[in-house]
Amino acid sequence: MKTLKKVTALMLVFFAALIYSSCGKPDGGTSDTYIPDLATPPSQWQNLAEPTNNFFFFSAPPAGTASGTFEANSNGGANPGHVKGKFDHSTIEFTYDSGNYNGRTFSGKINGTVSPATMSVTAPASGAKPAVTLNLKKV
Repeated sequence: MKTLKKVTALMLVFFAALIYSSCGKPDGGTSDTYIPDLATPPSQWQNLAEPTNNFFFFSAPPAGTASGTFEANSNGGANPGHVKGKFDHSTIEFTYDSGNYNGRTFSGKINGTVSPATMSVTAPASGAKPAVTLNLKKV
């Protein structure tokens, strides 16, 4: 009988700990703990669809910063321009303020669990403009 009470008590403690561990997490159980490194040289991300089109993050918080703002230039390729954006852990969003994508906002995720890190961002369709997805890797 004592063993049954001990097992029951341990199960209650286990379930309480399990429930408590997911409290406060907006997605109900997983937590985004990735801290991107947009600034450490070479701070260059290559567009996989256009190998000559690179993004240079020249104004970003230092490595170890979980969220912040940045600016970047997209050079070469078919869509050069300048972007301003923000990131929070693995979530990233930026808007072109010049070039062919002027005014378009891209959002997506940074995958830092692979080496090199990758990023996939999409601008939704808008009027006559089709949706655009950019797949980038850190080089």
